Amino acid sequence: MQELIQDEALPLIQKMEAFHASQIELIEAGDVIAANARRYSGIDYINQFRDVDAALREDIDNIIQQATLRSEIASNSAKWVIFIVVGIALLLLMTFMHTFRLERSKQALIHRSLHDALTGIWNRRAFDEKLERMWDEATDTGDVLALLLLDIDAFKTYNDTYGHLAGDACLERVANAIDKAVGEDGMTARYGGEEFAVLLRPRHARQPKEIAERIRQAVLKLNIAHEMYTPLRKVSVSIGVAEHAPTPSGDKTDLIEAADQALYQAKQSGRNRVSVGQATNVG
Repeated sequence: MQELIQDEALPLIQKMEAFHASQIELIEAGDVIAANARRYSGIDYINQFRDVDAALREDIDNIIQQATLRSEIASNSAKWVIFIVVGIALLLLMTFMHTFRLERSKQALIHRSLHDALTGIWNRRAFDEKLERMWDEATDTGDVLALLLLDIDAFKTYNDTYGHLAGDACLERVANAIDKAVGEDGMTARYGGEEFAVLLRPRHARQPKEIAERIRQAVLKLNIAHEMYTPLRKVSVSIGVAEHAPTPSGDKTDLIEAADQALYQAKQSGRNRVSVGQATNVG
């Protein structure tokens, strides 16, 4: 029992404390992505502790059984040993439960920091971090990145007509429709207000436009009434599509600006449509 506590339980608790201290440092430093990537290490510690806890419980059961058999002749000192052992086991169990709750709360914190509170999809911060990583990777590999910027048509009029609660509900439904239409082909994020962004790594030249059209149709199929938006009279989206092959001398804002210009063109051309910007550095 003593060897189990000294050689396995206490060192494991020290490792768990050091791990969670480093997680807190990463979160406080703003590196939530790194903290999120390391969360499985914390789960590994918890799984290891379960094995140690099971071994402790087995030793405690054996001690209690032996003490019970000798209860009539057991000395007061022996009884105190049992109480101390049980107390240590309970302390270790409480430490395990506290660590488990701490890990769950940290995972919730990481999730909230990277997801939009209203729609539940990725937020602007997560999008910026993802774009930066993909940009650096594509610069090394020569891959082409594609970005879709989407805007709900006449959304201010929708809010003025139906109220902000209805506007929030509309944003949630549209975000869900976009996310489902994109699926595993890319990352969907709320870019700001009624604007959304979809980051893709295209497998062929036509894929970004095809996905954009799929999104446009998915939003129309929601049939969200918008009587003041004529002649359609239901919620729609305009989408700008841009592709870019990153280079060491380039900047990710080039891709964003190209998609934004394409979105502007879609709006100017009558809304409820997909506009493809001129591809840059794409062979």
